[in-house]
Amino acid sequence: MVKLNRLNIDGTQRILRILRTGDIIGLEASLSSHYENDAIALNAVAACRIPIEVLERLDRDSPRLRRKLMSKWHETLSEADQWFGELTNGLARVRMARLLLKMRESNVSDVSALFSLEDIGSVLGMTIETASRVINTLLREGKIRRINGGDRHYQIDIAALEQESQSSAL
Repeated sequence: MVKLNRLNIDGTQRILRILRTGDIIGLEASLSSHYENDAIALNAVAACRIPIEVLERLDRDSPRLRRKLMSKWHETLSEADQWFGELTNGLARVRMARLLLKMRESNVSDVSALFSLEDIGSVLGMTIETASRVINTLLREGKIRRINGGDRHYQIDIAALEQESQSSAL
């Protein structure tokens, strides 16, 4: 996983996107002289770098491949917009439930991998203390369970979290 960070004027960070296997990053450099955000790996990452010159040649030599690349980039950005909309609205526990569901290792897995409390707070727009309190509440309620005593991998009760994620602010 890779987080795309933006540093705010007040010195705080905001995580704008979480990228996973297969996502495309950095194509904005083909349109601008700089990157908009910092990319920070959250675990070991294997990446394929495509030089700008190759992208420019794709326009001429393989427009179909270029369109496919742009389509994948658009898909990644659309998913980021969806994440942002879902993870920044609602009660803290609703946003946490949504994050845990989105961070599943696959669509059928009941294992969710998170990152530091600071990063969780940055993604969800909450303090570290609130993130910690919500995780501890979900642990006490049995909706999540730490795997192997670690702080970052949880077995989740998908049905309970899906119900939680559908809750509206009361």
